[in-house]
Amino acid sequence: MSEKKTFLPEQWENAPSNSNAAKNAPQQMTPYNNIGGECTYDKVDRVIGLIEESGVDITEGYDAWVKVGFALASEFKESGRDFFHRVSKVNAKYNHAETDKQYDKCLASTGSGVTIGTFFQMAKDRGVDISNAKPDVPPIEIQNAHIGNMDFWKNGDSNKAPQPQSANIHKAKNPNVHSCEISGKWIYDEEELPHFPSFVYETLPPFLKEVVDNCISPDDRDMILMGAMTCLSITLHNVVGEYNHDDWGPMLYFFVMADAGMGKGSLNYCRQLVAPIHKELREISDQQIREYKAEKRQAKQDGNTFSGEEPHRRTLFIPTNSSAASVIEQLDYNDGIGLIFDTECDTLSAVLKSEFGDYTTIIRKAYHHEPIDIKRRKENEDRLVEHPMLAICLSGTPEQLYTLTPKAEDGTFSRITCYHIPFKMDFRDVLSESSFSEGKQSSSLRDVYYQLGLRYKRMREAFFRGGNYRVVIPQDLCEEFNQHYRLVNKEAVEDISNDMQGVVRRLAFAVFRMMMVLTAIRFMDETPNPSALAQKDVRTILRCKEEDFRIAMALGDTLIYHTVYCYSHLPKTDVATTIGGKILTKKDKMEMLYAALPDSFSRPQYVAVSTDLGFSPSTTSKWINTFILQGRLERCEHNDYRKLTPNSSEAS
Repeated sequence: MSEKKTFLPEQWENAPSNSNAAKNAPQQMTPYNNIGGECTYDKVDRVIGLIEESGVDITEGYDAWVKVGFALASEFKESGRDFFHRVSKVNAKYNHAETDKQYDKCLASTGSGVTIGTFFQMAKDRGVDISNAKPDVPPIEIQNAHIGNMDFWKNGDSNKAPQPQSANIHKAKNPNVHSCEISGKWIYDEEELPHFPSFVYETLPPFLKEVVDNCISPDDRDMILMGAMTCLSITLHNVVGEYNHDDWGPMLYFFVMADAGMGKGSLNYCRQLVAPIHKELREISDQQIREYKAEKRQAKQDGNTFSGEEPHRRTLFIPTNSSAASVIEQLDYNDGIGLIFDTECDTLSAVLKSEFGDYTTIIRKAYHHEPIDIKRRKENEDRLVEHPMLAICLSGTPEQLYTLTPKAEDGTFSRITCYHIPFKMDFRDVLSESSFSEGKQSSSLRDVYYQLGLRYKRMREAFFRGGNYRVVIPQDLCEEFNQHYRLVNKEAVEDISNDMQGVVRRLAFAVFRMMMVLTAIRFMDETPNPSALAQKDVRTILRCKEEDFRIAMALGDTLIYHTVYCYSHLPKTDVATTIGGKILTKKDKMEMLYAALPDSFSRPQYVAVSTDLGFSPSTTSKWINTFILQGRLERCEHNDYRKLTPNSSEAS
């Protein structure tokens, strides 16, 4: 059997890689790989070179040393040992044998929750430049570049000097969106947004692997995978899992953001995966309504009183042009279950602007299965959906996303998992002679996905005959999950804004729900007769396998970049972390603090200045230490500091 080839985005785009080290470095299960044309291995090697050159010690203190070891071991396994020695040598207490021994411990440990991102952040906090390497360009081109827009350097042949007018093309794409660069860790440039790592597609449950086999690009593949999981999630209402001491269903919210003509319409194929279930629901409802009307007519002809209750039409899909009252009504008819699906989000955006169409409150409440009710005076009707289970799968342009969730503070944005497809100046091969002309049988992609939907419907019917299920995450993986998102939350809030806490917390919740979906579908693939395992009035336990845990975590680690990118392009809001339409990064805040400090100051003085700027004293204290390491400040006496000019710094 030939070895399966690793899928690389740059191969799809016919862009030759200029990284020789990457060819020999092992492929890693991480969204950091091949970001911005520089693989993780090369980037770590370059950053460590800067550490060696500057003499900055990021391993000072045992905890920091161990964290660096865990970060390198989790990313590179044995291949990271040399990196660990190089970083450790900067410390005056370096000992080769002790360093080897410590790295052995890091390799043997599992579930540390520390990723390679921790290494980059530690280096960045010490003043090391961790931004991606950029090609040399003539100064005149730099002057014409759009600030914070790294894709300017990537247009055209990489061996040619960039053309200044390409910056203007990018600036005109979203003229009403303020540009900002999150930081070296967080990605602003859309061309650097990562795809899901290749191991995800190699270890998917067989059914989902078949779903994505028909995709023609990395963007399509990522979009179809998330769209499929979102659509299938609404059909798993007999599955629960415990999260934060409560039971939840696996329903997902997903939004694909892209400019017009970028292929986001392919998301529509995911609809076909559940279309047979929707069709059966409608057919059963239509048959019940016909029987009801026939019985009513017959009773009238016989002169009898008819007391039957008219059945309601049940559907899986809830139209996006529904009013708030209609959405609640349909959820009520469906026992709380529904899927809002649309590849043209402008329909929903238009409805949300109307007086009776804004059901964003329903979207927010249904995400947590909170009761939804409505009272209509005209019909004197009270309607309550006690336990709504709603999934949402949408695609649209940036402007349509902003209409759906114009402000980060309203909570709608943080509940939606975003994926952004970058602009590519390209035209796919869309026209070819059909195989029908050769007398062969052929199927359109729509037919292929509908047939997959029919197969899923049969799998699901067997799954439901097995009763109800509970997904359980093994304890060691629970601990890894908690540690990982605790770190992600800290970094996102410190680097971007307090709004990110809601985003990270709900992304973690979505990742847990992805684990539930993956576990349920893998169980369907592997268990043809689930009813044989069922116990009366007891939920069957489905233990999440490690491969499904790893898949979901990798999806989350990729989607956080896309979500932050979408957040950074939201229209200007009133959050404390924005000024003049620009999101303040950690670097921005540090520069504001430094500029506001007098030439000489004490700790009470810098605390007072930081408080006036809205920064916490504990965070400011870390920045003061960073300024000292960068040679911009010196500590004169205990809690007394002085700014260093370039001349005085050299003299010292």
